[in-house]
Amino acid sequence: MVIILGGILSGVFTATESAAIAVVWSFFVTMFIYRDYKWRDLPKLMHRTVRTISIVMILIGFAASFGYVMTLMQIPAKITTTFLTLSDNRYVILMCINVMLLLLGAVMDMAPLILILTPLLLPVISGIGVDPVHF
Repeated sequence: MVIILGGILSGVFTATESAAIAVVWSFFVTMFIYRDYKWRDLPKLMHRTVRTISIVMILIGFAASFGYVMTLMQIPAKITTTFLTLSDNRYVILMCINVMLLLLGAVMDMAPLILILTPLLLPVISGIGVDPVHF
């Protein structure tokens, strides 16, 4: 935490660079200070890491293509119309979006959910006057 926040706030490196340095530091601590894993365990650890990352990347790839297809079918425009006819109050619409995100977040992973719903919900929040950065 000191490496990440200290490096970012001091301006020594960016958030991505601080994450990479934190990974290198955690590898050093694991292998040399705590000695939790042996060097012969490293290929097995790398295999598990690559397998997990590949699953997440496949999910992200399918979610991005699904979002693209929904955009081609003009589903975001239909959802925008539905939400804007639901109420004129922006807080009611934001509450409905929050409930929808809560329900979908209970059954889906975060990264694909963001990739699928951003093209759908961005026109809705722009239509009610909410700043996209805040959303």
